[in-house]
Amino acid sequence: MDLLVNTEKKTRNAKGAVSKHKIFSTVVFLNGDKAVEEIQVMMLSPRINIKGCFMYMTSPARIFARLVMENKIWRLHIRA
Repeated sequence: MDLLVNTEKKTRNAKGAVSKHKIFSTVVFLNGDKAVEEIQVMMLSPRINIKGCFMYMTSPARIFARLVMENKIWRLHIRA
């Protein structure tokens, strides 16, 4: 675990090292005057060296939000 934490700190402190985020299309599931929004995201780390092995690390994520229709206008209700 210490290796991962130390490597992460080196990556964060490296000159010009910035992680990139890829945001995919939003999908909305409708149910009357309620809806759920899903956004898939991928975080891509810069190339890092762990014990002489260069690699890229990715972290997938899914972001959900609950939407409700009030007075014929869709509004964000809860983001989880």
